[in-house]
Amino acid sequence: MNLTFNVSQCKGNTTNDVGYTTVEIAIRSAVVLLVSVTIILSNLLNFVILWTIKNISPVTKVFLINLTTADFCTGLIGCLPAIAPAINGTWPYGAIWCQISAIVHGSCSTVSIWSVGVIGVERYIATSYPVFYKNKMTQKRSLGIVCLLWTSCLILFVAPTIIKGWLLFTSMWMANSNCFVNVIIYSAIYPSFRFRLKTIL
Repeated sequence: MNLTFNVSQCKGNTTNDVGYTTVEIAIRSAVVLLVSVTIILSNLLNFVILWTIKNISPVTKVFLINLTTADFCTGLIGCLPAIAPAINGTWPYGAIWCQISAIVHGSCSTVSIWSVGVIGVERYIATSYPVFYKNKMTQKRSLGIVCLLWTSCLILFVAPTIIKGWLLFTSMWMANSNCFVNVIIYSAIYPSFRFRLKTIL
């Protein structure tokens, strides 16, 4: 997939499948379908589990629901519509939906990545600083963090469209920002994890 993803690339390109046999196209389409359905169904199952489970912190549940929502939207809006292009090699949905799909896909994927890090930090604080966690980490604040995640990601992916008139779908600076944030998060978590692992062993 090209890193630069603009409107002109959404209008269909009949040369995409030159050199591909019917069997190869069928395999590619089947893989896209399988991945899309798996993502959607597995996250629907996650919704059911999170809805029914009771013995879990409300703060943790908010973050897990947010992670599930981001992954579900990625499968439904980002992956599932890709079945038709996988079959015929063209984008049949038009330029507007292309931009919407790209923004949603990029935003949801980034929120999903960041949510994993947020959950890790939340669990680290809960286990290492239980008093602070109990006093400061409320469900209202967790909802605020979720809103901040979505707002930040939407701004990062919508801004290039407004400023430049074209969409930078997954730019290198966005990929680097994801990597940078996660390195910081897991660097903070790892010492506590290693210490607790030693105490268990």
